[in-house]
Amino acid sequence: MLDNKQQAYLERVGKMWEEVGLTNIGGKILGYLLICGKPMVSFQELVDELGVSKASVSNNLKALTGIHFVDMVKPKGDRKSYYKPNKVDMANMMEKRSALFDLYADVMDEGLAFVDDQQSDAAVFMRESRDFYRWMKTKMPQLLDEYRRTKNQ
Repeated sequence: MLDNKQQAYLERVGKMWEEVGLTNIGGKILGYLLICGKPMVSFQELVDELGVSKASVSNNLKALTGIHFVDMVKPKGDRKSYYKPNKVDMANMMEKRSALFDLYADVMDEGLAFVDDQQSDAAVFMRESRDFYRWMKTKMPQLLDEYRRTKNQ
């Protein structure tokens, strides 16, 4: 059972996740896995402790495992699935995700071809997004190298 401070922490993680466009429940699941003090947690424990539906826990666990923040574990001889925080190498994760910067920029360029009014809010959004992600693509290797150097000191 979570105490008031732990509940408040889960609320904070949930709100943070909402701010970045993910779900509140996904944030609470990750938060719970981080602070529960157990090496792994069953699906049912997440449902019970967070007081949310099985469908919500299932959908959010799929998302969390998909972005490699959470791992699913099936111990031998146990039919249940358990979940734990992934040992994330953020630099490698960001390096892989930075490959999507080109895709996003290209999609914005493609969309610009469909817009007649190049001064419209939509066109401005697409150009700004494209330019930002192309800029980030050039900066990311330097940022990751710097992070890795400072981490290894």
